[in-house]
Amino acid sequence: MEEHEKDSLSAAFHLLKEMKKVDREKGYQKLMNEISQTKRRTFTIMQKIAAAVLIPALLVLNAYLLFTAPPDQIYIADHKPSLMKVEAMNGAKVLFTLPDSTLVWLRGRSQLTYDANMEYASERKIEIIGEAYFDVKKDTEKPFIVSLNNLDVKVTGTTFNCNTDFMNQIQVTLVEGQVEMMQKSGRGNVLLSTLAPGDHFQYDAGQNAYSVKQVDIRKYIGWKDNYLLFDNDPMREVVERLSDWYGVDIVIADRAIENMRFTAMFDDLKLMQIIDILELSSNLKSIYIRGKIDENGKAIEDKLILRVK
Repeated sequence: MEEHEKDSLSAAFHLLKEMKKVDREKGYQKLMNEISQTKRRTFTIMQKIAAAVLIPALLVLNAYLLFTAPPDQIYIADHKPSLMKVEAMNGAKVLFTLPDSTLVWLRGRSQLTYDANMEYASERKIEIIGEAYFDVKKDTEKPFIVSLNNLDVKVTGTTFNCNTDFMNQIQVTLVEGQVEMMQKSGRGNVLLSTLAPGDHFQYDAGQNAYSVKQVDIRKYIGWKDNYLLFDNDPMREVVERLSDWYGVDIVIADRAIENMRFTAMFDDLKLMQIIDILELSSNLKSIYIRGKIDENGKAIEDKLILRVK
């Protein structure tokens, strides 16, 4: 065989070998591509299966937490106060129930403001002007806070009486449980006193001073049960309580009457029956002036004037 023929044959054999090598590489690459695509398809399927399993599970868990979590943990962030006001007319007494089931007795000439959505708040806040008696529904998670001008009464569940307009003082009398008397300030509330049953708290805003003493609580809560108790009280205080309860403007015309002392218990009596007793026991006389409606349509209270005989 000629030399050039051997060279041509060798070149052809080498070319054929290279072609087979290329085919093997292409085949290998094709195989790897198919394996990669299969893995991706498998991963996508697994993702869909996981989502199908996890999403319902998460929904069930979320529903469980929603229905088992305490209301204050669910709704506080979305709480929107809806303020309501209750007023008691002169000489009347109002008994009503707050949204949290707390009972409130409201004396005449008094008003109370509360949040109709208080069950969704972290605290049960109300405001009182005048006098009220509370039987607070116990809830240790949501303190019950009564705003009395620049003081707060903080409780969780208890029974007490409060008055914001007696002789220009604030009074709180505790019947059962425990309350904290807090003074409002720009740096937060300051604890003044923690009351025990039978304690009577009295605060003078003008003097910024307070006192606490044990008392006969009947003297301060009897009005809700239609009786009034006086125990050697100055006549000026007797007149103030009668005026608040009966809705009549009682005026002491002679200063000598103010410091007279009076002791009695009146059970569901009319005002003029009490005045008759005062006249007989304290040497007094009275003049009663009926109220009327003025030219502007405003009601003028009845007035009773007390003088020394």
